Amino acid sequence: MIKRGVDMSINAGSDKIKKGVAALRMAAYLLAVVLVFAVVSFLCTVNAPVAPSPYNGAVNLTGVDFGNEIATIQNTYFTMYPGAFYLPEEFAAGKVTQAGIPYDSPGEVLSDYGTLRILLILPQDEVYAIAGKNVSYAQRLFIDGKEYAPIGVTGDSIETVTPKATRFVESFQPTGDTTEITIQYSAFVYADGGGLYPFVIGYVRNVARNEQLKVFRITAVTAALVTAALFFFGLFLFFPKGRYLLWFALLGVCVALRGLLTSDKFIMLLLPNLDWYLAVRMEFATNCGMALFAALYLNSLFPGVAHRWAMRGFAAFCASHLLFISLTPTAFFTRYTAWLVGGYAVFVSCLLLAVLITALGQKLTSPLSDAEQILFLFGLVIYASFSVFGIYGHQNSLSLWGLDYPQVGMIVFLFLNMLALVLGFARTERELDEARRSEREMEETNRMLERLDKLRSDFLANISHEIKTPLTVADGFAQYTLAQIENGSVGEDTKENLRLISKESVRLAELAEGLLRVSADMAWDRRLTSVEEVIKRAAATCRPILAKNNNWLNLRIEDGLPPVRVNENMIHQVILNLAVNANNHTQGGTVTFSGAVREGAAAFTVSDNGRGINPELLSEAFKRQVSGGGGTGLGLAICKEIIDLHNGWITIESTPGAGTTVTFTLPLEKENANATDHTDD
Repeated sequence: MIKRGVDMSINAGSDKIKKGVAALRMAAYLLAVVLVFAVVSFLCTVNAPVAPSPYNGAVNLTGVDFGNEIATIQNTYFTMYPGAFYLPEEFAAGKVTQAGIPYDSPGEVLSDYGTLRILLILPQDEVYAIAGKNVSYAQRLFIDGKEYAPIGVTGDSIETVTPKATRFVESFQPTGDTTEITIQYSAFVYADGGGLYPFVIGYVRNVARNEQLKVFRITAVTAALVTAALFFFGLFLFFPKGRYLLWFALLGVCVALRGLLTSDKFIMLLLPNLDWYLAVRMEFATNCGMALFAALYLNSLFPGVAHRWAMRGFAAFCASHLLFISLTPTAFFTRYTAWLVGGYAVFVSCLLLAVLITALGQKLTSPLSDAEQILFLFGLVIYASFSVFGIYGHQNSLSLWGLDYPQVGMIVFLFLNMLALVLGFARTERELDEARRSEREMEETNRMLERLDKLRSDFLANISHEIKTPLTVADGFAQYTLAQIENGSVGEDTKENLRLISKESVRLAELAEGLLRVSADMAWDRRLTSVEEVIKRAAATCRPILAKNNNWLNLRIEDGLPPVRVNENMIHQVILNLAVNANNHTQGGTVTFSGAVREGAAAFTVSDNGRGINPELLSEAFKRQVSGGGGTGLGLAICKEIIDLHNGWITIESTPGAGTTVTFTLPLEKENANATDHTDD
């Protein structure tokens, strides 16, 4: 006979249709999320094509449909004059003798201070607006010679500069054939210099709408992340054992803050007087928090994948980084940005890789179902990928739908987490239903036992009365006969008395025989029973018991097991006793029920990966009042008595620290045993 083990959960069996429906629901949920995002992105986007490259020193925008779109001016279109501040009138008077350098020249970066200039050809008689993020990290803006509101204070040394970074929107009307945009900048306070970012230009209404939509997008995403963080934090307060809920909430807060602090610096809309140096430190602190809480989240969901000292070392690394950026100047600690971020990425990537490898090896220990694990891991991979790409995007002023890349990844991760939570709650609801059903069965069993107890009491009372009668008669005639013998008056009466005593003794023997026969019939009602059904029934009862110690139940049942002739209630009691013992010695582990055919008998096994049994107690395990955990010491003794009544045998094996395995066998019907042996041959 071909034998194969089948891993199954309690509700496995004929659940393929239910699983298919669940998969369709998951797909429908994810599709709905994608559609909503697509529609919102479409509605919240103003078409902003890239302007054509400069020709004869000017960018020609006369071909742009400004009525329906805005133009994006690339930073590479600017001409740079490093190390000098020039005014528009100096360019007009020809007093600038320094040759300009294209911003995209190989090997060129933004100098500590200087001037940027670009010429635009725009249709006349219209009012335009220009919008973008200021040159890092202070600027003066001139359009056709007119100066607009400065951002920060520019200077030719770090002592004279007041840095600031925010978005700007300025309107203007062209006064000639070309529009000159001149920007003076200072970038002393960041290790890699400053950054020149693309800006947009168009009619005021379109630029204003584009800016409003930017604010709407970042506000909506930030609000969603903060709301989700509060939701998961609330879940943690009600379920404090789920530490991963807390780490996910804190991760969401860090991602939300980073989105406000980086890219377009929307934090300045909320806190216009925020100190630039503090804002930079907050930005790096959120990067540190994102890495730390992502690692803690992984470690909580999949305990044991990372060694505890590795996690403590990474936490110490993050703490030292926070101290480093708090105490050192920005121009100093930003020199090591790549190294610090690289350290985060390497550790979190290694941790995620370890989880994936362990999951592929099917050795992953987690309180989650397979579907939940897949969702969590898929979300983590997406979030990690977007976070890594976000480093490049931040350095090159790139965004997705106008959002920070880690924010987009976090939004995807958030919805996958929510879907996994829904699956977990559904699974918990099913377990509660099973527990309620088991509780109802136990209540019904208790009521039946109460009725049986009353019948037993009545039966014993009747038997006591019936037994007492012949004993009383026999005793009376025996005393009377003894008195006759002592008086020497033995006669026919004496013989009759002895015949009556004998008759009552026979009646007493018949009563005793009837009592034994009734008792045996009551206790020994055996029927052909399916091994698989016996194990499943016991599993349904034991699942809520095991869950109290965070233990998981696995079933391994061979296909095609023949039935056994047993008292099902007794065997159910045996498995229940063994499961309770396993649960008492296991915390956060796995208990396995197995069924197989071994040497012409049905073999049942209950095993765990708990603390095990002391070797000194192992040989005495089946004796009454022997216990290694402070119990009554009757459970295993009762199990052995029941198995002995069924002409089976029971054994126990245990390794301290590795778990315990109890196996008992029940004889098969002769024809089933012969059929099994013949098939094995």
